[in-house]
Order: sequence, then structure tokens, then C-alpha cells
Amino acid sequence: MTAEFRILSPVGMLGYGYREADFDACVREGVDAIVVDSGSTDPGPSMLGLGDTLVTEESYLRDLRPMVRAVHEHRIPLLIGSAGGAGTDEQVDWMVGLLDRLATEENIDLRIAAVYSGLSKDVVRRKLADGLIEPNVRGELCTQSDVDAATAIVAQIGAEPFETALSQPVDVVVAGRAYDPAPYAAFLVPRGIDPAIAWHVGKILECGGVCAEPKGGGAMATVRADSFDLAPMGPEQRCTPLSVAAHTLYENSRPDLLAGPGGVLDVRNCEYTQLDGSDGAARMTRTIEAAVLRAPKGGTEPDFSRIAVEEVELDGPGDGEILVDIRFASLCHSDLSVLTGDRPRPLPMVLGHEASGIVREVGRAVDTVRPGDPVVFTYVAACGRCGYCRDGRPVLCSRAHAGNSAGELSSGGHRLRDRHGETVHHHLGISAFAQQAVVDAASVVPLPSEMDLRTAALFGCAVSTGVGAVLNAAKVGLGRSAAVFGCGGVGLAAILGLRAVGAAPIIAVDLRPENLGRAKELGADIVLPAGEDAAEEIRRLTGGGVHHAFDAAGAVPAIASGYASLRRGGKLTMVGLPNPAARWEVPPAALVANDITLCGSYLGSSVPVRDIPRFVELHRAGRLPVDRLAPAAAIGLGEIGDGMARLHHGFPGRIVVDPALR
Repeated sequence: MTAEFRILSPVGMLGYGYREADFDACVREGVDAIVVDSGSTDPGPSMLGLGDTLVTEESYLRDLRPMVRAVHEHRIPLLIGSAGGAGTDEQVDWMVGLLDRLATEENIDLRIAAVYSGLSKDVVRRKLADGLIEPNVRGELCTQSDVDAATAIVAQIGAEPFETALSQPVDVVVAGRAYDPAPYAAFLVPRGIDPAIAWHVGKILECGGVCAEPKGGGAMATVRADSFDLAPMGPEQRCTPLSVAAHTLYENSRPDLLAGPGGVLDVRNCEYTQLDGSDGAARMTRTIEAAVLRAPKGGTEPDFSRIAVEEVELDGPGDGEILVDIRFASLCHSDLSVLTGDRPRPLPMVLGHEASGIVREVGRAVDTVRPGDPVVFTYVAACGRCGYCRDGRPVLCSRAHAGNSAGELSSGGHRLRDRHGETVHHHLGISAFAQQAVVDAASVVPLPSEMDLRTAALFGCAVSTGVGAVLNAAKVGLGRSAAVFGCGGVGLAAILGLRAVGAAPIIAVDLRPENLGRAKELGADIVLPAGEDAAEEIRRLTGGGVHHAFDAAGAVPAIASGYASLRRGGKLTMVGLPNPAARWEVPPAALVANDITLCGSYLGSSVPVRDIPRFVELHRAGRLPVDRLAPAAAIGLGEIGDGMARLHHGFPGRIVVDPALR
């Protein structure tokens, strides 16, 4: 993967002002560093010699405050060059004082590094006497008397002092007199960016939005190993080849050879290209194989041939997204319900949401996983900011549910297209019936490196839903009786969860004898065939009914039977998803008189980043034998249609898909 870094210069000169809304919008999109220049020779020698700052203290505070907030909230480093104007040691200390004041007012901690560029007169006198000081481009050479009369002497520093400061834990670097592009190069070169690219970026960005039309405000650069893109901070502005080239070729005696501390930047062979309608972001597209579900051709019975392997185009990961190599996926009734029409979704679509894989690439602003990490998918990519997320209920996240319903990623839009260029929709923000998937970084949870990925795939849905319903929604206690209605993958996982918490007795109810056999193998104490007599038999066996009933079938008869099997004070937890048109009549008087609790549980009412690691540890300790949910041999992508048919006709447990099988 080619790394990209985004550098933001919010204003050409600190204190000159910029639109805070534009700055905030750029920061929300993702920024790796903020760099701003604070010095200039434009005011002339008098102001510089007197040590006066270029703008007022109030102007500096106004410009710095949003930057300080961004540094704290997003952990973005801020680099300031030529503090105060001349960049004297006194001005560096004064700027550090302003930052300390802002940190106090904002009630935050800032780690600030000060880089001084002041030189003593004795050092300059010795260098001058030894002939080590050269004339400027006009042939002028300072004299001993010039040195004696100077109020302060500063050296123009290059990238190295900034690099040294950045090698330590630091939030803000405040430097004395510095070559304008130096802080940009100091951030980029150690991260693998070619020095010529890094210095050229700095030469353009150091004046912010002066490289745009109309001029003003700030600018953003997206930097890669061999190129960089520029975009103005203001939405009404535009960077053009002319505006960018013109800004590069100024302020120098030789505009195509730009001299600075440590070398010369040669821009004679640079090319400037307009990116039509683009903000500079670039994404690589790849061709993968995926099982695509197409629209039905008619008829009332499910047509399992509608899902078939196709070559599709997959965009690379954008900001906050990751690319994952799918190792294993498994078939779930949530996938089947889209094929049967019980859960309408936009088509065509790549199904699959219960899966595991290895991270291949990460987009910008992703810090939760790295390439090579094993992960399990979770189909609610919680935003962390909506009301539900803030209330500790991320599985109800507003943004994630809007994306899932629309067949998009939670951040919006699609990353899949078929060979004709038609949009292919995402299933629950994942689309795991494929060789690879691009998902929101919040759609995965990291796994231990030694975790078996075939088993791990089941934790994203079956285990999170079934075990989560037992622990999070129902909160089943030791020795409490429980009945599970519907012994597919989720119901069997619920039985594993009940066994883990010490429930007794555990009763399994299903229409199919083979499902009841699997339930008995996985820990059910009693198995009963589903029917009108099941609830009455449960009440007889338990002396009045169970403490907990779980509907994992998503069918009204199972829900009704679960309700009827409860003792007074019991709780019915529904985890299956019925057809949206299904209705169930509940006697409200009995609910009150018998103190019955009805509870819906989506994805086990879980917090995936908290619960999946817990469930994994239970599995590794031998208390949650998840691997027994999927004992059958894996199938390939081309067999998913047949696998869906088997699931539709009552296959007990999970059917695992291995995209590598042919």
C-alpha cells in the first residue's frame, strides 16, 4: 500500500485570520498534521529589529484556539515556524506562553516543544573572522559593527530541529526563525515521503490558500511517495495548475531552483495537472470475485440461482475505512431473508456479514487496526457520536442503521460496481461473500493473533446475538431455567451461553429433529418438538414455567409459544427477526397481572468492542465451544446458492464459506 498523509495549513500567516468553519470541516475529514508559519521579512528591518510581533496578541489567540482544540481532540501535531515574526528566542517563549494560556482556558494538557534559533554575537563574530559567513545574493556581507549593533541574531533553521522535536511525545512544536518549508519536510520525510516531494509541498503550503483562486485562507495537501494533491480550505476556492505553479515560482532570485538550509529544490521538471471535480483524494480500484444477488425473475418460491459469482470492481479504502482479505464467512438467516424477500434490500447486492479476515490496507485516520491484523466483522459500524452511541447502545447507532438500510457503508456511498459499471450494494456495511471487502474501521474488532479464523467468523453475529442476548439482554442468573425456541445458529449459540452462565434446566424447542439433536449435543438438558403442546409441557416439567424464554426463530408461533412457557415474573427475549409484516396479539392484562417482561434484543444488545473479546476469552478457556456450531466442511463462493437452499430447509448450525476454495 502507498501511504498518504494530509497536511493542513489553515492560514498563510498566523494571526491573519481564517474561517473556523472551513478549518473544522477539514479536520473532520481527517488531518495528519497542522503546519502554520508565523514569520515574515515583509514588515522590514525596523519591526523585526525591535522584536515586535507582526500582529496583536488577540489575533494570535483567535487563530490558535481552534488549532489547539483540534490538537487535543484529534491528536494532530501542530508545527509553528518563525514564532512571532522574527523568531527570536524571546518570541518563542512568548508564543509558548500564549499556548499555555489557551490550554488552561480550554482545560486541556498540551505537550509543547520549543526550538530556538538564536545565535550569540560571539559565535557570529568568530564565524565572520574565520571567513565562514558568505555574502547574500546581492553581494552584501555583514561587518563586525553590524553584529555589535544587532538587537538579536537568529539563524534560519532547516528540518532537522523539527525532526528532533517530533521524535519525542509532543503536541505542539514552536520554533524560532525557520525556513518556511522546513516543518513540512520534517513531518513527511521520516514517514517515507521523497524529500523533493516533501520540500515542494512545504514551499507551496507555507502561504496557505495563496496557491488558490481566489487567494486567501488555508489549503490542504494529500501527499504520497511520488506526488501530492492540493485543495483549498474554502469551498468557493479552487487550486489550478496556474495558481499552484505561480505560487511555487516566486520569492526567489532563481524561481526554478529554490535554495534553503541544506540544499536546493529543483522544480524544473514538475508537472501540474487539474483534477477535475476532485478534492485531491485518490483511490485505487481492484477486481475481485464476489457472490452477487440479483433481482428475482418472478415466481413465489425462493430462487437460489439468483446468487452467483461475478467479477466486481472494489474501490480502495477511503478515510476511516479499511480493506480486508476475507478468510471465512458463514451463512445466516439475515442473508437468507434478503434472498427470500422477507427482509427487502436494494439489489444487486453482495451478501454476507458474519466473517473474519486479515486487514490488508487502512485508510487515513484509522488507528484501531493495522495491516496484518486478524479481525472479526460486526455489522453495526457505530459512529460513537449519535445519541444511542453516547447512551452506551452502539448496536442502535443512527448512522450505521441508515447505511445498512440503504445498502451503503455507514459513511455513505458504495465501493462496489459490476463489470457494466452498475452500483452493487453492500449488505449490512460488510458484503463478506467475496474475496475482499472495504468497510468502515468500526465494522471490525481485532482478534488475538493465534485465533482460528474459521471459528472467529461466528463471533460477529451468531455468538454476539445468541450469547449476548443471554448475558446482556436477559441477564440470566445461575440456576435459572430457560427455554430456547428455534435451534439454528443463533439459538444454538444461546444454548452455549446459557450453559456458560450455569442456567438449569436448559430446554430446546424446534420443529426439526436434527436441530434438536444438535441442541442436545451443545448442552440442552431437555429437547421438545415445537407445536401447540410445547409450552404446556415446559410448564409441567418446570413446575409452572421457565424464568427465561428466547425466540431465535423469528416466527410468530415460536414467539407465542415462548410467551406461554413463562412462569409469572418471567422474561421473553426475542432475537429472531420476523417478516416486517408479522403481527402478534399480546394480552396486556396478563402482562401486568403476571409481571411479564417482553424484550427485543438486536445483535445481543451488545457493545461489540467490549463483548467480542470477552466471548473470545470464554472460548479460549473452553467454556464457550463456538467451533462446534459449524462442524460441516466449508464451501466456496460458487456454492453459496446451494448453501442458502440447505439453510432454508433447516440445516442445523452454521455453514462456513471459504473464498479461497474453487
